Amino acid sequence: MGLMYLCSYVMIGHYFNKWRAFATGFSSCGSGVGTFVFAPLSAYLIEQFGWRGALLIHAGITLQGCVIGMTFRSVNELTTNADGTNEKNKGKKRTIDFKLLLNIPFMLFCISSFLCAIGFFVPSTYLPDYAISKGISRRKSAFLLSLFGIFNTLGRIVCGLISDNSKVDPLQIYYLALIAGGCTTMFVSFMVAYWQLCIYAAIYGITIAIYVSLCAIIIIDLLGLEKLSNAFGFLNMFRGFSTFIGVPTAGALYDISGNYRLAFYVAGGAIAASGLICIPLKCCLRWREEKRKLKAINKIVVVDEETSLLKKKSPELTSRITTC
Repeated sequence: MGLMYLCSYVMIGHYFNKWRAFATGFSSCGSGVGTFVFAPLSAYLIEQFGWRGALLIHAGITLQGCVIGMTFRSVNELTTNADGTNEKNKGKKRTIDFKLLLNIPFMLFCISSFLCAIGFFVPSTYLPDYAISKGISRRKSAFLLSLFGIFNTLGRIVCGLISDNSKVDPLQIYYLALIAGGCTTMFVSFMVAYWQLCIYAAIYGITIAIYVSLCAIIIIDLLGLEKLSNAFGFLNMFRGFSTFIGVPTAGALYDISGNYRLAFYVAGGAIAASGLICIPLKCCLRWREEKRKLKAINKIVVVDEETSLLKKKSPELTSRITTC
């Protein structure tokens, strides 16, 4: 699943430019739909075929990713020649760029994702059990995951559409969503009514939608499209480590305390902290944009100076070049 996730996200970044955020959000809707559909479907399959049969059916569905993956095609970069014809560029040899680990803005973003992934799966794993512990029926508790999936799917589409607007700052949406989602997760232990948990499931679904949809967009803003593949690989490495830690830690906290309060405190605190860490990145993005503009201005100045020097040395040649 990790290999499928990485490749599909990187390819979307290369395929789209103008509608990149919307395309990323829309393409990732499958996980939201899957959460909505597979929660009741899995329960039905286990009831009908047992857990072994259910796993075989799940494996068959997952295997279809190989069939869909065969339809992916690399985007051929074209170079326009002087005569107006297009020429395909030869593929460059790609290597792992370890210098990215020395890039401070990118490492801040990786640390942010590491913290977020610690709490990422805790609500979806333990929220139904928490609801059952508060006297809510199993059917209603399972529906909380479906509600999470519905708002997660809608959130990804809406987030993509909004973020493609040039007047909107994707990074600001990103860290505000994480802070809000983390704070509400910390207050789950104070929610006892079913309607309160339904509201939380919706809010957390939107939070995760924004987190997933905008990661690739922010990486491109920080490093550029050409470094997306390497950067997204390193980012998922950080996420993998923290995902391995998060849910078991939450389970251990439940075993120690006998309730889910500490688990939701830690998960929510980690998610909120991941949003706070991203706030300095706004200054990094502003500095990068100013550096890009300054570089463009310097390039224009150099060209003007070279042209002036050429006019002094050979006015006749300059007039011919200008005429052409």
